[in-house]
Amino acid sequence: MKRAFLLLGLAACSPVRLEGVVPPFAPEDERVFLELEGPSRTVFVHETVRLVLRFGFEQGFLDAEVVQLFRQDLELPAQVLATWSDGFAGARVVPAPAAAGATARFALNDGFAAGAVATLERLDGVRFTTLELTFELLPERAGLLELPPTFLRYAWATEFEDDVFQGRVPLDRHDGVFEAAPLTLNVRELPREDQPTTFTGAVGSFTFTAELAPREPGAGSGVLLALRVAGVGNLELFGPPLLDPLAREFRVLATHEELEAGARTFHIELQARAEQAGTVRTLPALEFAWFDPAPPAGYHTTTVGPWPLTLRSGALDDGAVDPPEDLPLTTDGLRDEANASNDGRNTLLIALVAASLLGLLLAVLRRRSHRSGSPTHGAARTSAFTQAARALRAASDDELPQAFVACLAAALGLAPERVEPRRLEHELCAAGVPAPLAREAAATLAALLAARYGASAAAPASADVRALADALLTELGA
Repeated sequence: MKRAFLLLGLAACSPVRLEGVVPPFAPEDERVFLELEGPSRTVFVHETVRLVLRFGFEQGFLDAEVVQLFRQDLELPAQVLATWSDGFAGARVVPAPAAAGATARFALNDGFAAGAVATLERLDGVRFTTLELTFELLPERAGLLELPPTFLRYAWATEFEDDVFQGRVPLDRHDGVFEAAPLTLNVRELPREDQPTTFTGAVGSFTFTAELAPREPGAGSGVLLALRVAGVGNLELFGPPLLDPLAREFRVLATHEELEAGARTFHIELQARAEQAGTVRTLPALEFAWFDPAPPAGYHTTTVGPWPLTLRSGALDDGAVDPPEDLPLTTDGLRDEANASNDGRNTLLIALVAASLLGLLLAVLRRRSHRSGSPTHGAARTSAFTQAARALRAASDDELPQAFVACLAAALGLAPERVEPRRLEHELCAAGVPAPLAREAAATLAALLAARYGASAAAPASADVRALADALLTELGA
């Protein structure tokens, strides 16, 4: 490990980057160290790779000679220049959750960060004050992945004077830059041999559990299936569990996705296809597969279910609109980014939302159908939307949410489980709806779904919903 000193022009008032700077290096200085620690073994694409950034100063040097880099005092006066920490070509990088214990503030790139601080003895018994920060890196492609260089910037002095206003002022300030040893990761593609057909890209160590309620669905209702994937790995990146086994006897009315620390839950609302009341039906077993990169690396699968269901009178879906048969049944679904609350489960709100957007959806259908090169396809979509709109108008308060989703699906030519707030704005804009209205419609759908699945936040005020309805009607010329 080496340092460079007398690097002029870097004593700024706030952190700066050293991009493009190649400092001259001086002989090794044992009073400072900087290291980047990663796995020595081969890693895999989308594996969560733990990187530890660690630096420190010899205790006596820190106490007697190290000075602040900037006018803003830092608990550990140093700046780490690690451009890779913001992500770089071939990898995503995020800070890992902070560990419990004492922390100290320092400069990281052109901002500030806090890391775990400790005192340790190095090989020769000299005590160092050290700071440690952990990152999670997810490689996005196979091959050798070389991290950009990492630098530690600091300043020191040997002569000082006391100032009444500024305190201890250095008279012979020196600026130094220390470079960490390079780090290169060897990244492999996931093996195709023995890859399960239910694998959707999960890499890590996971558990897969499920909850189903109710077991005896009542009039006009469906069942809610919650599939929970928990563990350590690429939780945000893999596809949802495959629902193909459900397609024959059940339809997906809506889906909702929740991401929390260490877990991802898929809420799926299902309804049995037409059947006589009192019949016992079985919700088939579902399988989830993942790749565990820890030695010995390999694929794993877990199965949940099956679940017997008794269909009570009126629980059947005789009048609902089937999703288009050419669309796959998946949970590629609705992530609730609005986190609306149970208080938002307001019947008046739902009714206002459904009514205000109905005209919008009809206009969307007409515009998209007009642009379509297939008259037959446009006619089929118009028929599906007309049927969905009729069901929406006739729906009870309890049926409104699923009827509203069905209307959106028919208007956009999607399966209901594909209607999600994150994509709705883009879909509506593509259909010719002005961006502000499309954005508001997406937010309203997010609040509606969040309220249905029990998230927490305030629901939109009735006055706001009425204003939305008026704006939509004006835009559509109704």
